[in-house]
Amino acid sequence: WVVWAALRKTRCARPTQCTHHTKAARQQPRPPRYSIARKGCVPTGPTSTAHHLHAIEQTQRTKMPLRDFAILHKLGKGTFGTVYKVRRHEDKQLYAMKRVKLSNMPDVEVADALNEVRVLASVKHANVCGFLEAFCESSELVVIIDFCERGDLSQRIDRAKRGRRLIDEGQIRSWLRGIASGLQCLHSHGIVHRDLKPANCFIADNDIVRLGDFNVSKVLKKNQCLMKTKIGTPYYMAPEVWDDRPYTWSADVWALGCTAYELCALRPPFVARSLPGLGRVVKSGKFDALPRTYSKELRDDVVGVSLCVSPQRRPSAQKLAQVLGSTVSPQDSVATDVSLLKTIKVPNNRQLIGKVLPEAQYDEPRSPIAWEEKKQFPDPRKKALLDFGRKIEQSKAAAAPQAPAAPAAEDAPSPTWAERRKMLEKKSAALDARRAEIARRAAPRDEHLRDSSLERHEKRCRSRRGRRAKP
Repeated sequence: WVVWAALRKTRCARPTQCTHHTKAARQQPRPPRYSIARKGCVPTGPTSTAHHLHAIEQTQRTKMPLRDFAILHKLGKGTFGTVYKVRRHEDKQLYAMKRVKLSNMPDVEVADALNEVRVLASVKHANVCGFLEAFCESSELVVIIDFCERGDLSQRIDRAKRGRRLIDEGQIRSWLRGIASGLQCLHSHGIVHRDLKPANCFIADNDIVRLGDFNVSKVLKKNQCLMKTKIGTPYYMAPEVWDDRPYTWSADVWALGCTAYELCALRPPFVARSLPGLGRVVKSGKFDALPRTYSKELRDDVVGVSLCVSPQRRPSAQKLAQVLGSTVSPQDSVATDVSLLKTIKVPNNRQLIGKVLPEAQYDEPRSPIAWEEKKQFPDPRKKALLDFGRKIEQSKAAAAPQAPAAPAAEDAPSPTWAERRKMLEKKSAALDARRAEIARRAAPRDEHLRDSSLERHEKRCRSRRGRRAKP
């Protein structure tokens, strides 16, 4: 008690210079109280609802939690993450979700994952997978992109192999034209894919091909035109990449030629039993001829020219698109709107990665009130029943005749003591009647229970007397 009294008498040495002793600080409103009964802090003050919704709106306007999506099934697993087919609760649309675990990844791989987010968020093209959102949750980087419901080109090749039939040339031309158009958009803005292959060419609705998986892509600077990193899938790597020589966008054209050859022959153009042997075969530039069922223009002007060992002799993606556009089913010219975002650097504290990610690009922004309703009623059937009951009440209220508005009771005199006593007596009489009704209903039940208990007691007594009477 002595210590407590001494502490009560303690005062600040400089009350005029202390921030918590100033008059302005004392007049400021206190922050809302918080309860720790549940996980997280929930405001419980008089303005808790408004404060809570404001906090949700600020934190969830563009960065949405993982529980906003219903995971349907897994689409595939790669080196850097797992892709799922999901449905968004807000608009009931299907999307592809890529989840990358950042906990055990080095900074270089984390930078590659953020680079993919940068490229996807920057490029808006009909032949490039559309970016919707990116956020971090539970030490995972989650990227939401458009879902291509018809799979990828590697699945089409496997299906043709199982059916032992070649793919139609018109279909191949349509796909290659989409790939060339997407590469043209990327190359015109200094982006090199570096991992183009059938598995990364996805088929959307109306058989439109979209390029995806930009994890190892490279954004060239203004004064940079060559790269030296040996990266990509070995079957589709250009000869200059195998030789560790500097390369540029022509490596993507080589990969396009390999993809075109595989679509026609149902196998890669260069095959070997070992990785060094594959490098020697690729650098030789010799491959088997394509079937004669395909036109000479496709075999020579597209595949043959794209698989030239010399990078200078390969055509550009724009020229290939022009060659393929003459006989392919005409697609409307798509506008390219590319404004590259700044490089997303890996922060020292990885928990801050979510703050450097680009904003969501949904057509309809998320409503924080709807998020609160889903949090309170996660079962859609319960929410539907509540909405139905709410609509019925609204219809009844609208159909009921509206009573005239009562006059304002601002100047009405307060009830006297006698009137208050009568009101209390009336309420007590109603309570007594209610209690009597409850007792009347419970009387037969209590009597039955009492009679049954007496009968059981007498029966036990008779059985005891019978056991005693036996010799």
